Formats: sequence, C-alpha cells, structure tokens
Amino acid sequence: MKQISMFFLMLVTALMPVSCSKVETEITRESPKYQGDMTVEYEGSLVSTSGVSVQVEVNEDAGMLDIKMLKVKFVPQMPVKLDVLIPSVKIDSKEGDTIFFSGEGIVPIAMGGKFEKFTVTGLEGKIVNASPSVLSFSLNFGEYPTSYVGTGSGI
Repeated sequence: MKQISMFFLMLVTALMPVSCSKVETEITRESPKYQGDMTVEYEGSLVSTSGVSVQVEVNEDAGMLDIKMLKVKFVPQMPVKLDVLIPSVKIDSKEGDTIFFSGEGIVPIAMGGKFEKFTVTGLEGKIVNASPSVLSFSLNFGEYPTSYVGTGSGI
C-alpha cells in the first residue's frame, strides 16, 4: 500500500511543472463548450472544418471573456492540433440573452507561448443564450480571416 501511495505522490510531483505551464489553455468543467464549424481563408481558398470545439469563459464583472479553441487544426497542412487561447476579449454589451464582444490586437497563446505572428484583429462575435446556445465570431489570425459558428450548453 505504501508503494502505491509513493508512486502516486511521485507521479503528481512529476506532472506539476507540466500542468503549471499549460494554465493558459487548461479546460475547466464550468465553462460552456460549443461544437461547430470553422472556416479559414488560406492561400485564396476557404478551408472548412466541422466538429471544432470552443470553450468560453465569461467574466462579466471584468467585462471580458476568454475564447479557447480546443484541439484545432486550421488547415490540413498543420502537423498537429492545438489548443489556442484568445485572452481578454472585451464584452461590448449584453442585450437580453445575447452577449456581444470584440477585440483588436490580441496575441493568441498556444503551446504555452504567445504567437505574435497570428495577432488577432477585427474580432467580432456574439453568444446567444437560447436553447441551444449559439456562439458565432469572425476574426483575422494574422493575415488569415477565420470564422466560427457553434452550438452548445450556454452561459
């Protein structure tokens, strides 16, 4: 029994640095998750991907929200899927069950680091808390126009 306890203690200790370095893109159970379609304009063509998961953490007191794109591959040529965080997006207004948000000059975070080459510009979107809830937004990741529409659990 003591060996098992020691093994779990060593495992937790070994994983602590890994979990600390990924705080920016960590998934929380309380945050609503949406499932939907993403379109990216790449080299003059539109690349569409279905089944893209996006999580939103809203902090109405601060007037901000974070958008987390989970395990996303923006174009087929990408060698890996990434969790991408768009932090500190401004909530513009709340009208009834709809939250409107926007952002300009936001540096996204992925793989524990900032990706300035893909600075977010022209971000506009909304969350409609109906049944089902709908999240929609458009933005530019650097020079790549991107849009997303998904349905989910709501806020």
